Amino acid sequence: MKIAIHHNTFKKIANGEIDQIVSHFALSSKLSVTPSILATYHLQLGHNLLFTSWFAAAQTHKRIDIVNPMEAPSHVKNVDLVVQEYGTASYFAGSNLLLSPNDFDPAAMTSLNSIGTNFVFSNSPLPNEIQGDNPFHLINTRKNGNVDFNVFDRYIKPEDTITIYDRYINIISIELIKYIASQLRPNSRLSIYHSDRPGSNLLSSAQIFLQVSSANPQILVTCQPCSQSFVRDNHDRYIFFGNRCQATFTVGLDCFGSINSATGKRSNRKSTIAFFDTSKAGTLIIEGKNGSQHLVRHYAA
Repeated sequence: MKIAIHHNTFKKIANGEIDQIVSHFALSSKLSVTPSILATYHLQLGHNLLFTSWFAAAQTHKRIDIVNPMEAPSHVKNVDLVVQEYGTASYFAGSNLLLSPNDFDPAAMTSLNSIGTNFVFSNSPLPNEIQGDNPFHLINTRKNGNVDFNVFDRYIKPEDTITIYDRYINIISIELIKYIASQLRPNSRLSIYHSDRPGSNLLSSAQIFLQVSSANPQILVTCQPCSQSFVRDNHDRYIFFGNRCQATFTVGLDCFGSINSATGKRSNRKSTIAFFDTSKAGTLIIEGKNGSQHLVRHYAA
């Protein structure tokens, strides 16, 4: 798993004050830190043998990701200094933050929650599904399951730039795109790319633009078809969340299905959505049919 760890919690781990299972989970995860947090670790734990041994091994095996706070969205940075550092570190860790109770006051917790921070408390049971660091999270939908769009909330909340690519956007997949649009902050940018293949249930760029813009008139929406060569070479469907991660779909965005009128819940089809860390990844050029190019950070498995 990729995670940020509050310095108070790290100090308790190093002093043997945290349950061994939680400690092992923390020390085996890939750690996301800002330069300021790393300096705090060394200031408080520079003479602790467990910390210095762990740090040396983590550096050797590239288990520490020093992130650039300036690459976080503006609203992640526009909070008080301590919250900003951990908000930024967790932002680049799939929003995951390990902390102890009372590490932050209620106002700070509210600020972190507003940017989608996923709190993992050191005195609580660990998440049922702990993934690796790349992909750092998986969502599995099954036939007739009822997983809904809110599983994306912690990835949408911090963002002001999201890019979507699905070759075939239909009357079901547009519902997910509209949901993402509705959750974005004012003045955010949502870019949508697709194939212009005709089909009875497939939507044109004009139809996609109209529906998505109507879902949130306060954001900037662009939509256009991709070049034939790009569509031919890219089978996977993607959602790129800023500069930090991509969600890769094994099937289309319509995997969540439509609402079942009898239950009021969605009726999924089988799929896997993998979330990859792209903070240090290479790039992918999305080629528009009109010759335009859109650059995203892309993790190639």
